[in-house]
Amino acid sequence: MKKKILIVSEYLIAHKNGAPYERIKCYAKALPELDFIVISPDLNFKKALHYVSDLEQSNLFIIEGINKNNNFIYRNTFKYFDFIRAYNLCRFINSKYQNSQVKILLYSSLFPLYFWVILYLKIKKGFNVIVEKNEMEVGILKNVQIPLNIIASIFILLFPFRFLCAFLADFLTGNADTVIAISTRIRDKYNNSTNCSLVPLLVNNNRFETKLLKSEDKCIRFIHLGSITKSKDGISELIIAVKQLKAKHSNFHLDIIGDGNRHYIKNANKFIKKNNLTDYLTIQKSIKSQDVPIVFRHYDYGLLIRDRNTQTQYGFSTKLGEYLASGLPVIFTDVSDNLLYLEDSIHGFLVHFPLRSNLANVLEKAILTEYKKRIEMNESARLLAKEKFDYSNYSNELNKIFI
Repeated sequence: MKKKILIVSEYLIAHKNGAPYERIKCYAKALPELDFIVISPDLNFKKALHYVSDLEQSNLFIIEGINKNNNFIYRNTFKYFDFIRAYNLCRFINSKYQNSQVKILLYSSLFPLYFWVILYLKIKKGFNVIVEKNEMEVGILKNVQIPLNIIASIFILLFPFRFLCAFLADFLTGNADTVIAISTRIRDKYNNSTNCSLVPLLVNNNRFETKLLKSEDKCIRFIHLGSITKSKDGISELIIAVKQLKAKHSNFHLDIIGDGNRHYIKNANKFIKKNNLTDYLTIQKSIKSQDVPIVFRHYDYGLLIRDRNTQTQYGFSTKLGEYLASGLPVIFTDVSDNLLYLEDSIHGFLVHFPLRSNLANVLEKAILTEYKKRIEMNESARLLAKEKFDYSNYSNELNKIFI
């Protein structure tokens, strides 16, 4: 019988979309001798549940059943304090599995899950608990934008409690048996309190087909893929840079693809229209993970323009690996572990801070880069993705963690 890894997560892994799903799939590919089983606190554990195998990865399973009500207000406010759902999930695990047969991988931002998984399943019931740490919860909250809708007052009222819960979740992480750190800063933070393993962003290079640049290409196309918010990814600075470039160049286009704060996106679109930037810049809705390799083939550069803050310094963008695997040179900033892997003018171009003074110049440099040089960066990007970020390179490390 295969050993099982129970993945406790509120992320929409069952929808087969986004960074969490792709990372878990890389774990499953790297360790085919294990079964990975995803379980969510949103399930009604009093009703019948069944295991559904992932069609793309035979040793990855999703526990499905009847979900409890997750209305808009609950998702954006009360889920962060729902100790009852988290406790019911942990009781279910304790009743169905023996601690000698499974390990638990906590992949979550919810303090109630940290609380019950660490204190109940690990300390009281003796389960081995691994925490996936891709960001600091406090850092995420520092970049959260207040929604301008009917839940704004509830959001503001509960925000101090969310901040306290984020702090406690980061603290409880140090009590896990093992922490999987996506960056060196997270590794260094927890290295003295628990067993900590550095597993940076992972990518399945076989998913991606590299676009071969053609000399007759006249329009240089940039893509930003990720969340669209005011603080995390320098979207405002990107839009201003496009406005500056428009006065000097017409042979470029930038697509910003993703979801985010609707009020911020609405205002950004107003600015784009007011300044006649629609021929140079579009904001589009997010795409499915399975479509990412196809979409990336149509671009020349990937953008990873992150400002310095707690979230970006401790996190490590998973989009970097996908850009590189597609052969896209990256326009990047010096945050997190970027400079441990990326070389300026080899894998793309470095934007120095402050962004407003330097971003337009770097984008112009990318536009003017000769075809031969772009081909060299294209090959360097692919090689870096294979040598540093392919999941197969971390099979031994993951084997130590999970087996």
